Amino acid sequence: MQTMDAALADLARRGLITRELAEARAGSPEELRRLMGTVRVA
Repeated sequence: MQTMDAALADLARRGLITRELAEARAGSPEELRRLMGTVRVA
């Protein structure tokens, strides 16, 4: 079983949804970015 954020990260990596949509739907956008290997610098 995987978390919703992990599932969203997988879909975004595979190009099935946009990164923006994944971040909008994620419970924790920061965790989603970590899972995708990207970190935003403010």
